[in-house]
Amino acid sequence: MMRNAVLFRYRPSGVSCRQNTLHRLGKHITICSEVDRISESAIMKQSTLRFMLVVAVCVAVGGMYTAWKSVEKAGQTRQEFLRTQKRAAMKIGYLLLNKTRNMTRAHDKKVLIDVDKGKPDFDNLFKHLVVVTAFSENHYKEAMGMIGSAQKAMPQTRIVVFDIGMKNKTLQKIKTLCNVEVRKFQFQKYPAYVSNLATYAWKVIIIKEALNEFGAIFWSDASVRFVKSLRLLVPFACEHHGYLSRIHSYNASTTKPIKHNYYMTVDQMYKAIGVDRKDYFSSPYAPHPASNRQLVLNSTTVQRNYLQPLYACATDKNCISPPGAKHGHNHRFDASALMLVIHKYFPGEYSRENDHVKDFDDVMYMHRVSNDWNKAKFCTDSVQI
Repeated sequence: MMRNAVLFRYRPSGVSCRQNTLHRLGKHITICSEVDRISESAIMKQSTLRFMLVVAVCVAVGGMYTAWKSVEKAGQTRQEFLRTQKRAAMKIGYLLLNKTRNMTRAHDKKVLIDVDKGKPDFDNLFKHLVVVTAFSENHYKEAMGMIGSAQKAMPQTRIVVFDIGMKNKTLQKIKTLCNVEVRKFQFQKYPAYVSNLATYAWKVIIIKEALNEFGAIFWSDASVRFVKSLRLLVPFACEHHGYLSRIHSYNASTTKPIKHNYYMTVDQMYKAIGVDRKDYFSSPYAPHPASNRQLVLNSTTVQRNYLQPLYACATDKNCISPPGAKHGHNHRFDASALMLVIHKYFPGEYSRENDHVKDFDDVMYMHRVSNDWNKAKFCTDSVQI
């Protein structure tokens, strides 16, 4: 296995992307540095094309029947006529089917980073890292402070903002921020409860979409403030198969300084994810990860042990938002799900012996007020996708 190279690969193959070539140990490694984003109507277009194919076949059959009666008048034998029509139909069918296959590949594409298969090039990996966030109008100024701190600490890093309820005037301001891309989260693609921002199901869905597209992301809530570059945390994420969060505590009985999410998770979520509540409480490995700041690399381990089970919960109302769940009273929704997923699928991976709380705190802190909103930097070359 070649050392010092981040291995980027796409699944399935055949997906177009802009490419860079790295030179490592005299060899060329082609990696996809940036994925072309799929249009929001890709699935609908795919279905439309298939419908067009059916219509085209029907029209062709009708046309052949009409033309059949006039072939002799044109001096053409019926065998020659059939051969001509067959070639034309095959050509049209091939073009339409090939178009739908390409759209299917584009919709299903994902960037995987196999950090478990060799020591990665941390600098190169950081270059691909994207800061991802989402906020509504009521968190606009708080988020501006986060964006401003990211611009200062990491001036070359992309920031992707998902709009989950901003006013148009606010949206226009966000679009002019340096290094910021704005995307409208498509609530209509998901069950109705996802539109209830208090369930936080949208956060998990956005993490999945962004991770599959970019391969390396840092999820940041609006209250995060960066003081140093995330490059400092990349090696630690690689030590843990590609996932790193600030762990508040490791024992479910912890109540200070931050109360463990064990106390803020309803019984039905334990059952839905498949964790026995009593066993969890007595476990020596019960990490309480912070859901508001997560460094995630799209490794095969992260896909299997983090993204898939977390997404399965977020897209099941009875898991992410069980009956009786109330935010701030007895349930933390995405944070509760994250806690149980890490416990079940990363047993013993995070402990006091390999703790990175100090490293996290060196890079960022939490600031839940908006008095620094005017520190964000505006440019004229921002991109809306």
